[in-house]
Amino acid sequence: MKSATPKTIVIAWSLLALVSASALHGAATFGGVAAGDMTANDAIVWTRAEDNGQPAALTLQVSPDYDFARVVRQLSGSTVLNDNFTLKLRVRGLAANTPYFYRFTDGTATSPTGRFRTLPSPRQTTRFKLGFSGDADAKFRPYLAFARFGTPYNMGSLDLNAFIFLGDVIYERDALGSPKVPEINALSGSADAQATLDSLNRKYSEQFWGVDAAGSRTPDGQQGLRDMYAATGAYFIIDNHELFGSLQSGGAPYAALKENTDPSFAVNNTGLFNNKSLGFLTETKAFYNHVPTAVNIGGTPSNALVPVNLRGGSATLRAASDPRTHGTVCNWFSRQWGRNVYYIQLDDRYYRDARMLLPVLEDPANAAPGRTMLGATQLRWFKRQLLAAKRSRASWIVVAVSTPIDVWGHEMDDETLPNQPDSKSWAGGYPGERNDIMRFIAEQKITNLVFLTTDDHMFRVTKMRYQPDRVGQPTLWNELPGVFQILSGPMGAGRPDQYENLTIDQLKALATEHNTDLSRLGQANIGLVDYPGLRDVYRAGNTASNASSVDFFSPDTFGYTTLDFDTSGILSVEYWGVPSYKPNTYPVSGPSPALISRFSLAPIR
Repeated sequence: MKSATPKTIVIAWSLLALVSASALHGAATFGGVAAGDMTANDAIVWTRAEDNGQPAALTLQVSPDYDFARVVRQLSGSTVLNDNFTLKLRVRGLAANTPYFYRFTDGTATSPTGRFRTLPSPRQTTRFKLGFSGDADAKFRPYLAFARFGTPYNMGSLDLNAFIFLGDVIYERDALGSPKVPEINALSGSADAQATLDSLNRKYSEQFWGVDAAGSRTPDGQQGLRDMYAATGAYFIIDNHELFGSLQSGGAPYAALKENTDPSFAVNNTGLFNNKSLGFLTETKAFYNHVPTAVNIGGTPSNALVPVNLRGGSATLRAASDPRTHGTVCNWFSRQWGRNVYYIQLDDRYYRDARMLLPVLEDPANAAPGRTMLGATQLRWFKRQLLAAKRSRASWIVVAVSTPIDVWGHEMDDETLPNQPDSKSWAGGYPGERNDIMRFIAEQKITNLVFLTTDDHMFRVTKMRYQPDRVGQPTLWNELPGVFQILSGPMGAGRPDQYENLTIDQLKALATEHNTDLSRLGQANIGLVDYPGLRDVYRAGNTASNASSVDFFSPDTFGYTTLDFDTSGILSVEYWGVPSYKPNTYPVSGPSPALISRFSLAPIR
C-alpha cells in the first residue's frame, strides 16, 4: 500500500477546511432593508444581515422594475460586525424623480425588496407627497398605524416620495420583553459605553421584529416598522431617546445633568461639550449604524469611533471659531423637492445648551441670553437657507425639527408649572433663539413656511407668533402670516393611551381647555380656522359645517401625517391613524389606519 504524498495531504486538508467553512457559513439572515437621504441622482441603501453570527458578504441590486428585469446598479459589500452587522451603500448615477426597487443577496438568501424614489430636479414642476411621524416606543409595538405601509390596506401611505422620521427612532426605556438601556454620561469609560452600545443595538434591531403578547419575538403578525422602512425612502433626525439622560443636550458641559438647577449650566462657555464625549459618540453610533443616512460612525468604544461620510469629503464639520460645532458630524442640510418645495432639515439635539428647570430661569421669556438650540454655525446656515428658499420662489418651505417650535403650555395634568411652556421646548428652554428665528422670518417677509415636528405625542396644527420687543413688551405677540407648525401624532408612545374612545364633544372640550391655556400664553387657538386659502376641511366624527380647533387636533391616536403638494402648489394635509392602545399589550392586528383630519391650503402670493 502506497503512503500518501505531501501533495495529497495538502489537498485533503484543503478540502477539509472548505467543508468546515461551509458548515459554518450558510444563508444570510436579514433584519430589514431601508433607503434614504435621497438626492436627484443618488440614495443611501441599508440592510442588517448576519451569517451564523458572522458578517455577510452581499450584493446589492437596484432596478426600476419590481421583478428586477433590468438591474441598473449592482454593488458589493459586507456587513460589519462592529456596526451590529449593518451595511450602508451609496447608489449613484440614478435618474431624477424615478422610482427604484432594491434588494440584497448573498447568492443563497435574498432580502425583502425595498423601494425609494429619487428627488425631482429643482426646475421640475411635479407633484410631491411626503409623510412624517416619530416617537416609536417599544411598549407600543408593532405600531398598528404602520401595518402594511405602502399598500392599499394603509391608504394614506400610498405614493409617497419620501418619509421623514422625526426622532425617537427607539426609546431607551424598558418594555415587556425589552430591557432598558444602561445609562452613560460624558465621563463614562469604554466598558460602560460598550454595554450601552450592545443594548442599543438590540433596541434598534427590535423595530424590525414581530412580537407576541408577551413581548417575545415571533415571525407572525406585523413586523414593527419593517414595512415602512422598505416602502419608501426616508430622512432621519435624532432626538432625546436616541440621546438620553444628560447626553440629550449635545452642547451641555460634561458635568450637566438631564435637568439642571445650577444657573451656571444655562450657557456653556467651558469649551467642553457633550457632543465630543465617548458617551455621546457611542449613542450616536448606534443611531447612524441603523438608519440610511450618508453619515455613519465606525469603530468601537474601546478603540476609536470614526465618523464616515458616504458621499465623500470630510466626515466632520470644520468651524474653528465655533468649538461647539467644530469636529461634529452633520445631519442638517437642505434639498429642493422640485420647483414647488424647498426642504430644510435642522438638528436641534447635537448643539443645544443644557436643559434647565424653569424655576431656575425665573422668567423664561427673558432669562439666560445666549442660550442656543442650534449652535451659532447652524443658526447662521439656517438663516441663509431661508433666504435661499425665498429666492428659489418655491411655493412652500418645509422645515423639519425634532422639538416643537410653537408656544405650547405644559400638559394640563402637570400642575407644577401651570401655563408655562415645557423646559425642553424651544419656547420654554430656548426662547431667545426661537424669537430670533421668528423675527428674522417676519423681517424678511418669508411666507408659506411650515414647520414639521413630533415629540408631544398628539396631532395638532398651530400658527406661529413671536415677540417684536421681547424685553420691552414681553406680553406683546405678533402673528407670522403664512407660517405654521404641524405636529404629527406618534407612531406609538405614551399619553394617547390615557384617552379611550373620546367622542367628538369630548375632543372639542379638550381643545377648548388647551385654547384657554394658549390664550394665557399670548397664542392663537389651535388650528388654521381663518388662514387665507383654507379649504377642504374634514375631521372624522365632526358634522359641524364651520371649521374649528377640533378639526386640527387629535390627542388620542397613533399615526402619521402626509403633505401632498400638487403641480400648482396647492398643499393638502392629511393625518392618518388608529385609536391608541395600552402599553405592553402588543396587538398583532387591529383596524386599518383611517383618515382623521384633512385640510388644503393655497400658497399666499
